[in-house]
Amino acid sequence: KNHTDHLQLARNLHASGQLAQAHKHYMDLLKLHPHSAELYNELANLLTDGQHFELAVKAYLKAIQISPDHS
Repeated sequence: KNHTDHLQLARNLHASGQLAQAHKHYMDLLKLHPHSAELYNELANLLTDGQHFELAVKAYLKAIQISPDHS
């Protein structure tokens, strides 16, 4: 799958409440794109939904570190 398809699959899994599966896809994508603020932001949103707040904060901070203007 290309990046866009893989990302959409992760988003769909997240939206449908399949957080563990979505997490795996986000992590796979981050291995391929470790400097993607967008992916860290998506991961942080997922972690927030799963109530993993400390990990979510770390992911949000990584997104900000990579792209300070990323909102």
